[in-house]
Parts: sequence; C-alpha cells; structure tokens
Amino acid sequence: MKEIKKLIFLGTCFIFFSILNTININALSGVINTRASLTNVVVGNNVNVTVTVSSSAPIGAWEFVLNYDSSKLRLVSSTPATYIVGYGDGVKKTASYTYTFKTLTAGSTSVSVKNALVLDFNTEAKLALSTSPANINIVKPTITVKSSNAYLSELTVTAGTLDPIFNKKTTEYNVSIDELIDKLTIKATPEDSKASILGDGEVVLSEGKNTFEVKVTAEDGKTQIYTINIDVFDNNPINVTIGPKKYTVIKKGSVIDIPENYRETIIPIHALDVVAYTNEITKLCLVPLKDEQGKISLFIYNANKETYIPYHEFSTGILRLYIVENPKGITIPRNYRPTSITINDVKLKAWQSGEGNARDFYLIYGMNVNTGQYNFYRYDKVEETFQRFINKQQKSYQDIIQEYFIPVIIILFVLFSLIVIIIIQGIKIKKLRRSSIKAKKIPPMAQL
Repeated sequence: MKEIKKLIFLGTCFIFFSILNTININALSGVINTRASLTNVVVGNNVNVTVTVSSSAPIGAWEFVLNYDSSKLRLVSSTPATYIVGYGDGVKKTASYTYTFKTLTAGSTSVSVKNALVLDFNTEAKLALSTSPANINIVKPTITVKSSNAYLSELTVTAGTLDPIFNKKTTEYNVSIDELIDKLTIKATPEDSKASILGDGEVVLSEGKNTFEVKVTAEDGKTQIYTINIDVFDNNPINVTIGPKKYTVIKKGSVIDIPENYRETIIPIHALDVVAYTNEITKLCLVPLKDEQGKISLFIYNANKETYIPYHEFSTGILRLYIVENPKGITIPRNYRPTSITINDVKLKAWQSGEGNARDFYLIYGMNVNTGQYNFYRYDKVEETFQRFINKQQKSYQDIIQEYFIPVIIILFVLFSLIVIIIIQGIKIKKLRRSSIKAKKIPPMAQL
C-alpha cells in the first residue's frame, strides 16, 4: 500500500513539473514576423515590408538586422535603420518597423531578419525565436499595345450615293440630292471595334453645299476624318454679294441655332418665302446666309434697303450683346484710338485708350439684347468679359456744371444788376448835364 502511494506521489510530481516546465518554455519564446504589403509587384513600383517582434510576455530588449537582396530591392525609406536595437518598458509585448522598397528587377526575392535576439523583461532570459520571411514576386510590367486603326469599314448615306465609291483610304466624298430632301442619316462603322466615331447620325440640310465630317479616333488616339459634301439642288437661289464674298439666302429653317428670344417667321425676299428670325426688343430681323464654303451665318436683313449686315452676338453671364461692326453717328470718347479685336474668331472694330496700362482693354459698341439699348462696352481680353462703359470725362463735365451752376447764375445776376445800375446812372448824369447846359444859355435879364 505504501509503495502505491509512493508511486502516485511521484507521478503527480512528475506531471506538475512537466506542466511547469512547459509554461516556462512558452513564456521564454518569441516571434519575429516579416510581412510584405504585396506579394506580386511590378518592376519599378514600391512595396512596404513590416517587421514585427512579439511575445506572450513583456519583452525587455531586442535586436535584429534587416536582410534583403540589393540587386532586386532598393531601400527607399531612410527610417527605421536596417540594424535595430530596442528596449521594453515592462508592458510592451510587440514592436513593429515598416520599410519601403523599390523593386529593381524581375524575379523572386525575400526580406528577412538575421542576428536576431529577444530578451524577456522579467527574467532577462533569451527567448527562443521563430522567424518568417516576406516573400515577394517581382514581375515585368505588362505592355499593352493599343490599336492605331482609325479606318472605317463602311460609310453610307440614306439619300443619294457617295461619289466615289467608299474606300477606307478615301477621305472625301460628294453627294447630290433633290431640294425636297431636308435631312438624311450618315451611317459609319469603324474597322476596329475599339475605335470611336463622332459625326454620324441624322443631319439637317439646306440649299447648296452642306459639309459634314465623320471623325474616327483609334484606341491609341490616332484620328482620321472623312468629309462628306452634300449638294442640295436649289431651283430658285437668292444670291447675295456682301463685299468680296458671295452668299446664298437659306430659305428653310432649322439649319442654325436660333438666338435666345428670337422667334421664327416667314418673310418675302425676291417674291420667295424665306425663314427669318425676329425679336420685339431688338427690332432686328435675322436671315441665315450660306457662303461658298457652306458655312451658315446670321445677317441682319433690312427689307427697305435690301441690305445684309453680319449679326454677332456674345454672352458673358446674363449679359448678351449684339456687337455693331461699323457704328455710325456715335461720339468716340477722348483719347481712344481706332483698332480691331478678334473675339470668338470674329474680327470686330474697337477702340483702345492711349492712357495708362490699357493694352488688355478694348472699347466696343453694341446693343444689350435683353434691353434693346445701345452703349459702349469695355471688353477685358484676359478675362473675356464685357462691362458697360461709363464715360468718366463726360460725367465729370456734368458734375462741374452742376456744381458751379448756381454760383455762375448769381455772378451773372450781379453783373446784370451792375450793368443796369451803370446804365441808369449814366442816363441821370446825361440829364443833369443837359439841364446845366440849358441854364447857362438863359440871359440874366430874362431871368428877372
């Protein structure tokens, strides 16, 4: 019986010390883990690597040296150092350090630590360490070759026939159609499905030459433009000559953007009905004209004189201006010399001051389309804005007149009064002289 108790006691002690030894071993172990932010990195890109020292108990001190292949990785970050020495505070159980590397060449590599040592804070015993490297796969950049194909595989119109027959390398075509056709559809198909097309679809036609462009943009940005000239036959053209240029009156509507607050109407020109646009505020009648290149512009039509003047409207914010090209009967402010300025590809008559630094400012004459009032406007070429011009010289003259009006009237009244007094006194003196002369002519006996 005593032998059995002795065996049980010895067995219990063995198990107790085994457990205690296991706990002590676990307490005296640590881990240094090296982890990369990316496992696959393109050559030339950066990757972050974090080294973490940890233990289940507070760590007292640690050190390690960062190990990596300098032919594949270049350390970008200057901190922390590649050789680390750290100390604990009795609480800290982990410590982390992050490094940034730039990848240099393709291939597999790793970042790890060497000469690592970690001490327990309480016992200052050396911990048994387990380490794991960070494996990184560096790959070459994928070069994607984009297509430069900007050709069309098909180009058609729903009215008329292309001349010449379509060929992807032929970039200009002509089409002739009857005047009854006022619209058609341009259909275009790219040879490369990755190319984009701009300019196809339904288009509105007017009498004479109509030019449309179909722009093809390849995947790599290369462009190709196909031009279609559509000639709409006109049985009764109204031809107009303005200066050296020749125009044709457009009789149909919906071929140009109508200015705001203008309404479409029909007016007679040369006994033919023509679409025009009128505005009750501006009292202007606009008619679209087409030049020999097919460009359509609006002109102010005077039915009485049968004249056409270009209509140029510009907007800045809520201000809309009709700029008068050749204003007549206006007084140009002093110190302003005639010049010209181009706004939105339109060359306009202007004036510029010779005083101060005014080279970016121009004076133009126009009508506020919202009010119908004409005035000078100051144009800022840099900011591209208009502002109503106030003639400060004229204003100062008016202020001077108003300031000195009453004093001048008083002075004039005083002068007038003095003149009247002088005249009256002169008359009195003249009468006295006459009386004195008569008295001298009477003899003394006659007086008796």
